[in-house]
Amino acid sequence: MRRRWWVIGAVVLVVVVGGVLFLLLRTTEEDRVEDVADRFVTAVDTQDQRTMVELLCASEAAAVTGDDDYDPAYDGYTSGFARARSLDDVRISGDAASVRLTRPDQEASTLYLLRENGVWKVCASAQGKLVR
Repeated sequence: MRRRWWVIGAVVLVVVVGGVLFLLLRTTEEDRVEDVADRFVTAVDTQDQRTMVELLCASEAAAVTGDDDYDPAYDGYTSGFARARSLDDVRISGDAASVRLTRPDQEASTLYLLRENGVWKVCASAQGKLVR
């Protein structure tokens, strides 16, 4: 009986690990870029300063945190809400990427991202590094 539980446990573990690997390997770079852009837009909409800074490239994060208006104690989520939007037209060129942001009743805009240490970060200066 005890051996049977070990076998069942081993089978469950293999299925769980296999599922996690499948999900991780199925994620594309475009998915990763779009996810960062989506989290950044939500952070801006909800005024979640901490998340916004975490998703910025190092140079832009330093500029924000060095500003006189920056308050590291501000938690956000007090005066904003996530607005309707769509993200599409993800383009990647090396370590630079762009994503088109569209909102109802607003002109489309483009977010630029830079891969820093293997992680995508929102970074306006990536625009100059994007080869189309």
